[in-house]
Amino acid sequence: MQIGLHHLAKPMLGDRAELDFNVAPDLSAVAVDGSRLQTAILNLLLNARDALPGGGRIVVTARHLPLDLEAARSLGVEPGPYVQISVKDNGSGMSQEVRERAVNPFFTTKRAGEAMGLRLSMVHRFAKQSGGTIHLH
Repeated sequence: MQIGLHHLAKPMLGDRAELDFNVAPDLSAVAVDGSRLQTAILNLLLNARDALPGGGRIVVTARHLPLDLEAARSLGVEPGPYVQISVKDNGSGMSQEVRERAVNPFFTTKRAGEAMGLRLSMVHRFAKQSGGTIHLH
């Protein structure tokens, strides 16, 4: 995952962001469409890049995440084994209001003529179709 993504992501990020991957060495295969997963991660990387207008660091982490009944309920998914993929940046962040609306396909913080603002809604739809979810911090 990390080598192929790094080659795709680096030109998108340019010199604006340092990109690091932290992938568990024993990460299990997941039952999702690989190209859609890659697109979802690239969309998250683009959002992270946009939060770093003056540059910064982005870290992609992938790890095992077993969810018991209580943890699964809190996330709105079924209990069981999951792989958690997180994209973290040291950028400007989102207000609570933006986080609450961020996955709505008709919501954007972009100005007219800028990016389409559909990235998080596409990631959210893919995660839900794959039996998972997203959580924004």
